[in-house]
Amino acid sequence: MFLDWRVWLFFLIYFVAVVLFLKRIERGPAPAESEVNREEFKNVSVSAGELILGIFLPFLLNDLVSFVASFSFSKMPWRLVSLNFWVPIVFSLVSLLYALIVCKKGGLWPLFRSTSPPTIPPMLLKGFFLACATSYLVGVSYGGLEWIFQQKPQVRTPPVFGTFAPNGLMAVLHILAKFTIIPLVEEIYFRGFLYNVLKTRLPMLAAAVLQAILFGAAHRVGFLGGILYFLFGMVFVAAYETRKKLIFPVLVHGFISAIALMPALIMEVQNFHMPASNWEEAQTTPAWIESVPPAWVKKKEDGMKQWQYAIDTWGSQGSKRWKQEINAFNAVCTWFPEDRTACAKAKIGIVWVYFYLNDYRRSVIEADRLIQKYPDQEEQVAAALLRRGIGYLLLQELEKSRSSFERVLNEFSQFEKPRDEAERRIKWLNGIEWKGTP
Repeated sequence: MFLDWRVWLFFLIYFVAVVLFLKRIERGPAPAESEVNREEFKNVSVSAGELILGIFLPFLLNDLVSFVASFSFSKMPWRLVSLNFWVPIVFSLVSLLYALIVCKKGGLWPLFRSTSPPTIPPMLLKGFFLACATSYLVGVSYGGLEWIFQQKPQVRTPPVFGTFAPNGLMAVLHILAKFTIIPLVEEIYFRGFLYNVLKTRLPMLAAAVLQAILFGAAHRVGFLGGILYFLFGMVFVAAYETRKKLIFPVLVHGFISAIALMPALIMEVQNFHMPASNWEEAQTTPAWIESVPPAWVKKKEDGMKQWQYAIDTWGSQGSKRWKQEINAFNAVCTWFPEDRTACAKAKIGIVWVYFYLNDYRRSVIEADRLIQKYPDQEEQVAAALLRRGIGYLLLQELEKSRSSFERVLNEFSQFEKPRDEAERRIKWLNGIEWKGTP
């Protein structure tokens, strides 16, 4: 695969383009009003040890964060939400603090000092267009890499859903941090600190390529995903070099993140839902669930086609409108109550949707209803018991969680996937009980 001519052509085109672009920047004069005194940054005392630690700091932090997160989650799984919110914030602040300490003589400040309010609007417009062009370039590169390597590059999609229910504050804060705090800190660290320090020891092209490689590697997305982040790193350093103002790559980075987060923002609006805060509330039906199949749900020939239609139209294979998907699942049992297999599949779909919206109490209640009404549909009952156990685990009701997992092992061990998952969850419970719960 690595000897395929398309691979070499792909890298050759990008390498030549990057070299020509950076050489043009290196030879071209910077605008007078934005010129930064490079000697001022060269006078910042950064030892070789500090530079080496700076290069490896993102990787060390990643490993430390992964260890702390895995330990804390194995001991207290219900803390997943707060972990996924605070980990990137703490990671960014530690990186920023290190850069500021190392450049204690003020080497980072000149990178912002030449920015004045009248210069911001033109940079906003140019930054937006550059972000759109970069997003298109990376999108084309994504398709090219998939075609060449016959596999999809790994990229970090916003983990808002599955971490935070689309219920307001936490999801919104997470999204805002992704295109405000995170771009600012990453640009200060990778372009403001790391790139400028490398440039005092290496030619500009070598410093640019090295910081882009480190930027891609620090995101831990594998080789193919790293190529895409390498492209981002080169664009950001080019944006910095064209204007000699760090605010410009910060804006470009923020716009790119905002473009990437648009689908999550749309999903936030489409799927707004407040999880039940207690078991009494969980017994009530949300106002957005209709008592009869709505007019926008088309009736199909049989129950299985109706179930598949719900998934393909509004579920993970469709528009990802989870509330509409529940209404479409309910239509399966309304129109085809005799098809017990299709009805059970629709009910487990409802269990999954509530779980995905972090409404664990309603998910548990729907799982109980499925177990009671469709005991003959053993595979779906096993799946419902598994979801029930995980829901109770995240609600910190450990005994009920354990009993659900044990039922999967004792009564439905013929189904490999739920059986293996139940075994793994019981091991977690054993670890939690041995260490003690808070």
